[in-house]
Amino acid sequence: MVNTEDTDPLFANSQTYQPVYFPEGMAINILPNTDKPYLPWTFRLPFRGPKKKSDEPRNHANGLRQLTQATFGIPATKVEDNFTAFFRPHPQVAFEVSPKPSLTLEFDHRKQGKSQHLEALGVSIEY
Repeated sequence: MVNTEDTDPLFANSQTYQPVYFPEGMAINILPNTDKPYLPWTFRLPFRGPKKKSDEPRNHANGLRQLTQATFGIPATKVEDNFTAFFRPHPQVAFEVSPKPSLTLEFDHRKQGKSQHLEALGVSIEY
């Protein structure tokens, strides 16, 4: 998600982190969700607008190219609140009912039909 004015309401009560490598006053906004530990920590960089083209290598040994969705499993009674509702219009981030916390990372719309499950971490990678 790109840092735009649309994300300002979500980060209205965020904490700030001032890295020593950023100019003074240019800070990272952090939502630790400490009152709702079943929700992910969320942050945004101070840079506004679309990301600049990167020359970072994109050749992964498994052929992965793009993270297409992150799905967070959270308790049934906690799925809908202001935080999760904010992401509803963004299909690349989803929240679903789960008996225990989990995270599923989907790459390339699962076009290879493969998956890896890290049970101890509650993380699944599908590609």
